[in-house]
Amino acid sequence: MSSLDEKDIQEIYESALNDPSLFSDLNVEHLLDAIDEEKYENIENKTINSINEEIFDVVNSMNMKTETKKDICKRLIGYKYVSELHEIENGKHIRWINHNNNKLTNGGIVVNTKFTDDGAQIVCLNNARRFNQVKINNNEIFQKLSPEEQILLMANEYVHNG
Repeated sequence: MSSLDEKDIQEIYESALNDPSLFSDLNVEHLLDAIDEEKYENIENKTINSINEEIFDVVNSMNMKTETKKDICKRLIGYKYVSELHEIENGKHIRWINHNNNKLTNGGIVVNTKFTDDGAQIVCLNNARRFNQVKINNNEIFQKLSPEEQILLMANEYVHNG
């Protein structure tokens, strides 16, 4: 099993920082109002770097080629790893890697969460306007960062790095 080294991780991280398409314009007053909201508790004290490292750790733990890992990490820039069911928000885009085939899906928009005898499942609407059910226990889930979350992570990064 191969893994990304520090140099590869740093290159991916720096390319993400230099890509202006990953960050959006945002109303500052709206951001300041949002800081105290409970929905941002899961990124409290996290930075863009720590979010990316979390994704890299998850991908590195999977049994796949280094080039595949690099590609998946690049495609997940702008996402966060979701390890708890309560962190998944309706209306947000998610992608997942199935444990059986280690392939990153295009994902879909979360529309519901179901609890069945097989465990919790996320119901998503994909680009083809079809519904998918994703078993949480069989997949690693990644949720798209909102512009507000991106700004809060950048602010945390600024505070942590002086």
